[in-house]
Amino acid sequence: MEKLALVAFLLIIVQGALTYFQVKNYKERVAALRHQGVQGIGVYKSAGHGSMIILVSDKTGRIIACEEMKGMTVFSRFKKRSDLNGQNIYDLKKELLAREKPSDSKKKKPKKSSLLQALESIEKQLQRMNGEMEKTEHVA
Repeated sequence: MEKLALVAFLLIIVQGALTYFQVKNYKERVAALRHQGVQGIGVYKSAGHGSMIILVSDKTGRIIACEEMKGMTVFSRFKKRSDLNGQNIYDLKKELLAREKPSDSKKKKPKKSSLLQALESIEKQLQRMNGEMEKTEHVA
């Protein structure tokens, strides 16, 4: 019984260490991409796997960088996705929303994909930036 408890304790320690390195990788990627433009992050979790995406766009809404982490273990790391580079966030959002199926149950709200969450995050930031620019133009 003591050996089982010791093994369980060691597995928890190993999992904690691996989680630490995954979080460290996340923070490094976010910091590295932050200075390139407007950043949006989306997270999707479901039973068995998950996805996290970091999108960066310029001030016009054109995607300039994208990295995604997929998987179900702490060994997952961010990988560059160049297929989204150059696309407009507003057009891509419309395309994603058109592909989504309406929910069968009105009570249950469908989960948003990590990409859609990141796009909406950038969209809100750009709207905020444009609103602040309009305010400063009126003051001047």
